Amino acid sequence: ASLDPSLEPALRAGAELHPSTRADLADLLVTTGRIEEGRLVLLRGMELGETDSMVALGNLYGDVLGGDAAAEAAYRAGAELGDTHAHHNLANLLQSHGDLAGAERHFRQAAEGGDTLAAAALRDLLED
Repeated sequence: ASLDPSLEPALRAGAELHPSTRADLADLLVTTGRIEEGRLVLLRGMELGETDSMVALGNLYGDVLGGDAAAEAAYRAGAELGDTHAHHNLANLLQSHGDLAGAERHFRQAAEGGDTLAAAALRDLLED
């Protein structure tokens, strides 16, 4: 995503047409200090079933807003739709909270979807 604020009008126009553009718009809003507006943009994407928004919303909750339960809910929504990034991020969150069985399950699903980082994380988890 670009952090160029001059792209905001184009990102707003494209957000309703392309799910990844909505996530880029939210990223721009968050990085320019408009965190709540970015969160609302991502919530709209989540309501529309856009996995890009679900993963980005989970990241926003987990990394910026400190809401692990909300992050988990967003990642689970994306994982239920088969998004490998959502599975991977959910696995990391579960692992950090000691749910190793849940982490293994979601790392495995991400790896089976072609996520090579998840495959490596799964190997590391199983070696421990």
